[in-house]
Amino acid sequence: MIGLLKSFLQDRDGNYAMMLGVLLVPLVGAVGLTVDYTNAMNVRSSLQNAADSAVLSLARAHYGTLSEADAYQIATDMLDVNFVGSYKNLTVDRDGNEWRLSVTAVADNPFAMFKAGSTIDMQLESRAAFSDMSYEIALVLDTTGSMEGTKLANLKSAATTMVQTMTRGLTDTSKIKFSLVPFSTFVNVGPQHAPTFNADGTLKTTGASWLDTWGRNPVTNGDLPTGLSRFQLYHLMGKSWPGCVETRDPYNFTAYDTTLAPISSDPRSLFVPTFHIDDSDSYSARPNNWLSDSRYAVSVSSNASSTAKRLAVYGVPYANGQVGDRSTWRKPTISDGASRYYSNYSEPMGPGFFCDSQPIVPLTTDYNQILDAIDGLKALGNTNIFEGMMWGWRTLDDAVPFTEGRPRNARNNEKIVILLTDGNNAWNRMSNIRYSSYSSFGFLADQRLVARNSNDSTIMSAMDTKTLAGCTNAKADDITIFTIRLDLQDSNSATLMRNCATDPEHFFDVPDPSTLQSTFEEIRHRINRVRITS
Repeated sequence: MIGLLKSFLQDRDGNYAMMLGVLLVPLVGAVGLTVDYTNAMNVRSSLQNAADSAVLSLARAHYGTLSEADAYQIATDMLDVNFVGSYKNLTVDRDGNEWRLSVTAVADNPFAMFKAGSTIDMQLESRAAFSDMSYEIALVLDTTGSMEGTKLANLKSAATTMVQTMTRGLTDTSKIKFSLVPFSTFVNVGPQHAPTFNADGTLKTTGASWLDTWGRNPVTNGDLPTGLSRFQLYHLMGKSWPGCVETRDPYNFTAYDTTLAPISSDPRSLFVPTFHIDDSDSYSARPNNWLSDSRYAVSVSSNASSTAKRLAVYGVPYANGQVGDRSTWRKPTISDGASRYYSNYSEPMGPGFFCDSQPIVPLTTDYNQILDAIDGLKALGNTNIFEGMMWGWRTLDDAVPFTEGRPRNARNNEKIVILLTDGNNAWNRMSNIRYSSYSSFGFLADQRLVARNSNDSTIMSAMDTKTLAGCTNAKADDITIFTIRLDLQDSNSATLMRNCATDPEHFFDVPDPSTLQSTFEEIRHRINRVRITS
């Protein structure tokens, strides 16, 4: 065509000129048609994309009490932001969980090839609806001492808004369940799971099958040998177990620490209740010195073993590797005033010392219970991200310890962990016979995590390794993990939280606590799955 046109233009013959005049009319028409068509299709495509974005935003707001008037305003704002051009006849309506948007695109028509006039109108429609999904969401939130003040206040506000927004106007509450897992030095699984005892120390109610009621788990710390019921020991002291548990110890290639369900027939899989043993009178580093080392509550011979002498302080006879019958135990004299060792920590001393976190709220559709628990969060203790992550995952399961989750093979169900921390994994070393403060790994002297003389870097690295292993196992179990690093700048925490997340896009680095609201809002938008239905 181009070559022929060139020949026409170069030829001086009258016949060719006449033919050129005749052919130029359809040629110009073809060019004009192409220009008009291309422009119209570009306008239509651009408005369709803007309409799809608008209707997706409306669908995301489906669980709220969005009126059609408000929906119209949202759609208008979205079109004005995302579409450069003219439109008219915008209508917005809702049918059940589906939003429908209809609009007319107005495209310039300079060659007027489609119809008379300088513009062309094209009607288009977009529809979007929530996919038929259900969600189980574990809020795993750092409540350590460093969260005190503005950070905790902003976290409470952001988490509260997320729960309220996702559940407002929800008619089928089974579609969204939340659990709450506060964590610090320990995770509190709930004191209601403990067994109860009669006045003479005999069993009254059994408690949860997944707790080590009788000291069957061979993993011990300090003064407390295998075969000693820590629950009975709490009862002897006149104290209630506050609800925290230790980390299970891996053994013989079985990763009890980074896997889920306990088995009652396997003692090592049972969760051991925390019991902070008495700090020795002989050391200056004794934040929890609640018993006198020299005051034996039961008789003990001078040549008795060190274990027997220590247990005698608690009022428990011990000989030949065996704990004495419960009827022979005697209550010791207890000094349970507030600890004065730490400048920023003055909790009551005793066996429940350092169990600071509020109890877990298992998966529930009682949203007020979740909101009340969020409002009641307090900042105390050290950072143990590993325990928080593991118990967040456990709350989503359908097997013990918590059974509120849907089965793994449930259709259209997504299990989600939102993990937030403002610190690195930490465990305080101390200059005493136990080398450290009490943690979910016992004491450094027990060497359940690292060697007793390990430095802070080695301890943090070992805790990070366990945290990442827990995250990896959870992801293999089809758990979606969002991670939030709050007000931290070091590369170590960024690497851990990024690698723990489902992928880098699920990791949020939040340097300013005031932006937590928008962070949780972004996560909410990502969770609320919608689909274009037209």
